[in-house]
Amino acid sequence: MWTTTTVILSAICWIFFFPISITAWLMLVPLKLFFDTDILVSPYRLLIAILIPFLASIRSVKRKSLDFVGAVLAFLIGFVLTMSNYGFISMLLAFYYSSTKLTRFKQDIKSKQDMEAEKKPRSAANVVCNSLSAVICSFLYLIETGCRETSVDLSTSHSFTSSWLSIAVLGSISSVCADTWASEVGSAMRRDTTRLITTWKHVPAGTNGGITLIGILASLCGGLFMGVVFATTLAICSPQHM
Repeated sequence: MWTTTTVILSAICWIFFFPISITAWLMLVPLKLFFDTDILVSPYRLLIAILIPFLASIRSVKRKSLDFVGAVLAFLIGFVLTMSNYGFISMLLAFYYSSTKLTRFKQDIKSKQDMEAEKKPRSAANVVCNSLSAVICSFLYLIETGCRETSVDLSTSHSFTSSWLSIAVLGSISSVCADTWASEVGSAMRRDTTRLITTWKHVPAGTNGGITLIGILASLCGGLFMGVVFATTLAICSPQHM
């Protein structure tokens, strides 16, 4: 079902952002022909960079995961990450969908802990705080290597900078995923298993700073999951196929 919010988001994407992107791409065509340099990104990549973040943003609004401004920011962030490296957007999508599923894990227990927070979709501030460092590193990656995938290899000077930037994006998204998995799984556990990390006293599940053994294991799994997604994407989207 299409709401006013999804219609406005669609208009921003396809009536405003899409024509600007295509116009910018077409303006680069004469420069490519004149200077005989490969400065054009594939039109397929441009379409993917718009379509996939758009669909994810629409889904987040329909499921009330994000508010309107948060969804717009998520679309722009998805566009940047997709243009930079398919591995980056793969991690972001894997994080989003896995976290959405974990949010429903024992939702009745978690809703009792914080009923007010359960009703509110995540705001633009949440989106920015969770993705700012990844976006900055993605921009730097774009400047360094362009719109393409590069293997992580710290042994050569040619790929040294791009490798560190890829690791930075991987670390940023992995930490967010690990934190979310730990929170969603740990807060659903029994009340007497949660301890405050500073004093080691028992605290109610869902308390800020509270940790559980199962939450720590979930955190490790979340970070590992992002690494597997990134490595798999790079293996599939190898440079010779781009």
